[in-house]
Amino acid sequence: MILDTSFLIVTVVRMAGKETELGETGKTVAENVRRLRGNVSFAEISRWLSDVGRPIPPLGLRRIEAGERRVDVDELMAFAGIFGVNASALLLPPDDSEREYRPTGQKFAAPLSQIWDWSDGDGPYLPHTERESLIRYALRARPPGRQTVLSQNLDELHHELKTLAADVGALKQWISAQTPTKPIGQDPRRGDD
Repeated sequence: MILDTSFLIVTVVRMAGKETELGETGKTVAENVRRLRGNVSFAEISRWLSDVGRPIPPLGLRRIEAGERRVDVDELMAFAGIFGVNASALLLPPDDSEREYRPTGQKFAAPLSQIWDWSDGDGPYLPHTERESLIRYALRARPPGRQTVLSQNLDELHHELKTLAADVGALKQWISAQTPTKPIGQDPRRGDD
């Protein structure tokens, strides 16, 4: 029986004199570096990183893939550049399904399809957020010239909310029409009007 040891690794990293367990996102980055590296040698990847100004020796690369060394944000961007992907391709599992996932720093798990949208700047982490949060997200998530997708999403949401409000109103009218006009508990034979 062959086991994939990447899921069995207990990862502990030394930082500022404390041992800190590698979070879910750190583990995902390690797995994605391994996946994207493929059969390219550690020495070759090390050369590529040196060429873009972020040298990591081959031993450091082995430690990253083993979950024994963290990747800082500058290294993450260098990896994205040499692998020809965006940062999300390193930060998230390569899966756009409804499988639940909870990145480091988030209180709740969400379907990966929603997390990819959030990571790409197309919507908030959890879509069931009040309108004010959606607007705040739309204004902060992307530079002004890239907010068109978000404004389209907000327009669609506004239309859906108006439709839902109309449906709720129609449902209230229907329920009202089905409700008896005499209070419950009155005997209709008594003629109490």
